[in-house]
Amino acid sequence: MAHIQIENLSITYQSPQDGKPFVAVDSVNLTIDQGEFVTIVGSSGCGKSSMLMAIDGLIAKEGRVLVNGREVNAPGPERAMVFQEFALMPWRSVLQNVLFGLELQRWKGGDRIKRARHYVNLVGLSGFEDYYPHQLSGGMRQRVGIARALAVDPEILLMDEPFGALDAQTRDVMGDELLKIWDREKKTALFVTHSIDEAIFLGDRVVVMQKGPGRIKVVIKIDFPRPRAVELRDEPEFATYRRRIRDLLSTEVQELQRIKEDSHG
Repeated sequence: MAHIQIENLSITYQSPQDGKPFVAVDSVNLTIDQGEFVTIVGSSGCGKSSMLMAIDGLIAKEGRVLVNGREVNAPGPERAMVFQEFALMPWRSVLQNVLFGLELQRWKGGDRIKRARHYVNLVGLSGFEDYYPHQLSGGMRQRVGIARALAVDPEILLMDEPFGALDAQTRDVMGDELLKIWDREKKTALFVTHSIDEAIFLGDRVVVMQKGPGRIKVVIKIDFPRPRAVELRDEPEFATYRRRIRDLLSTEVQELQRIKEDSHG
């Protein structure tokens, strides 16, 4: 049985300009296996984040999302979301922020503080337990968000551009660290990004989305062994994947521009 099964998923919003409905995601089908790391790339407005929110049960949808064969209609403890915005409570320390998820779920699996400390250490923040978010760098704050998500022991990690607000160097370091954590924790992961390199480096498969409305254009299997090191980005095979995905996205942009010009012609 697939860990996550997406069947004919469609998501419709109302336009803020005129109130008319527009389709953000249209008839998406995707199967994700247990322990798989799947990355999703595409231009802005192609429905990447909407897909993730539907999997987490946060928005209305048509079609079905199944987790372990059960249909998703609301958030659940087997799924945890990490957002681009750090979403930390400024009045809580690092340790208290990580504890929050356990408190919210009324965790009964043992000592909450001990568990929170374990995940603070896991993401490399030992010694910063009593610091507050404003005292941390962007990368450190995102580590807190990841620790908070992992502490509740979800089966599935849903990550919506979690490194999007970071500088390039910190982003690369965080990607490398995330893979090490993922390898230890054996979670199923879906990771939305605008970075082609990030998608290739992290993913077992890369889902390339197209917009107007959002559909899956192609799914590319990444045939690099694990564990992966940052030097992988310098390999010729990596450049081949990068070129293929870049060409797919460039073709989409050109097609959308042509449609726009035709509609004004």
